[in-house]
Amino acid sequence: MKFTPLAPLNKVGRVARALVLVALLIGSLFPTVGGISVTAVASIAALALIIYELGRWIPKIHPVLVVLPIFGILVLHMVSIPPLTSYGAEKMETWYTATLLTALSACLLRDERALLTFCRAWLVASGLLAVITILGFQGGRADGFDSNPIWLARAMATGIVMSLFLVMQRDIKAWVFLGISALLVAGIFATGSRGPILAVGIGAIALVMFTRRHRVRRILGVAIGAGAAYWAVTTLPFFADSRINTLLTDGDTDLSRNIFWSVTPPLIAAHPEGVGVGNWSLVAGAPRQFMYPHNLFLEVFAEYGIWFGAGLLIIVITLLIRLLRRARETPIAILVLALLAAEVAQVSVSGDLNARTFWFLMALAFLVGVRAVIPSLTPGSDGAAGTFSATVPRDASSGRLGPDERTQERQRS
Repeated sequence: MKFTPLAPLNKVGRVARALVLVALLIGSLFPTVGGISVTAVASIAALALIIYELGRWIPKIHPVLVVLPIFGILVLHMVSIPPLTSYGAEKMETWYTATLLTALSACLLRDERALLTFCRAWLVASGLLAVITILGFQGGRADGFDSNPIWLARAMATGIVMSLFLVMQRDIKAWVFLGISALLVAGIFATGSRGPILAVGIGAIALVMFTRRHRVRRILGVAIGAGAAYWAVTTLPFFADSRINTLLTDGDTDLSRNIFWSVTPPLIAAHPEGVGVGNWSLVAGAPRQFMYPHNLFLEVFAEYGIWFGAGLLIIVITLLIRLLRRARETPIAILVLALLAAEVAQVSVSGDLNARTFWFLMALAFLVGVRAVIPSLTPGSDGAAGTFSATVPRDASSGRLGPDERTQERQRS
């Protein structure tokens, strides 16, 4: 059997996969339909599409399958040091089912235009969540469709980073960007979640700092936007009773997270091999109502050991560097870099091991880094990475130049 290079998806395929992925990643923030969750339906659809996509690569192996040994190694650790609570057992099961499925689903974004379609679908979904959140805000923390306010804010923060990239790519109009961004920012403020605000800042900085054209103008634009957001939350009556306003005006801090992050380092030093999945709260001495340290990296260090924690950090840094190197070839690399950097910030203040979007973006970053995502954007477009040099065609499976392509590259040089 001979491997046939895959073609970019058509419009129907892009839209269908984008809807499935958005439902898989943030569908839990929407109400159930007939007692069936949106995420459950999306999981079935995603599994079928993943099998189809992997089968198209036969007899070659799709690069996304690199996540299997990573997940498998952690499962072995979970078995060797088993969970001591029902919470830990549930966490273990979620890891090798729903979270693994989410990571594998990154292969559904076969080409770069499919990723842009995914961003647009995410903006529609997060915009709807923002509207519901704002309408339900009565001071304190709004929760949308009775969802976790932190998860709500994280979905909207990701949407803001996506919208900034799309307007820089000239995929949406400036007035559309201003409208959707204002809506999402208001939604985040209504949830009272502060970590996603940091994530938006990191994602925006990643986008504008690696822009070659109009870099200063875009940096000023981000600064003005941040100033406008600060003015709104400290001045407008709508945000008078929000947690964000309390933080900015009174310097209020998060006592619980201070406890988490103070008791975890001694635990890591005392148990370098890890205490086992879901066992952090039993050993750390934190209040029993808290089940994890609200920092994915601290959790991995504490529950799976120093070597696993260090390995995760190395993987994250390597992927970010690889994306940065690819930035001159395609603007999509900077988009994924910004999204991953923002997500790293989010899981560092509120995430746990089964943060789906984090593992999805990790897998997507790897696929973009090894050129498994088919280039389909116009070379030299003014995207997040500025003015790009001509993109040289490459085999999506290997990333190597063919004989004719090497000749063309020498002529360009």
